Amino acid sequence: MLKKDSVVIGVLLGVCVPILTYALFLYLDEWIEYMDFRPMGNEPFTGFDNVYVPFSIVANLIPFHYFNNRRMFNSMRGVVLPTIIMVIAWGFYYGKFIF
Repeated sequence: MLKKDSVVIGVLLGVCVPILTYALFLYLDEWIEYMDFRPMGNEPFTGFDNVYVPFSIVANLIPFHYFNNRRMFNSMRGVVLPTIIMVIAWGFYYGKFIF
């Protein structure tokens, strides 16, 4: 798949994977709402919007692990950089709700 060890490739994947994962979570959320799945109390799903972002950021472990297995350390560095930036941004945005 990816043969070149480059920081740029890592940064591109480090940005694209969470965006695509977040889009997938939003799509699944809309699909669940469309299919009218309800929890036990017949209440709609609420309060899970802030959970999608951390799971999307954690999805960066997939390219990170891929590059680690192939000893592509520059690409790993590229994946880590946007991941750290996203974690800091998430912490600033949702930190007031956590702490």
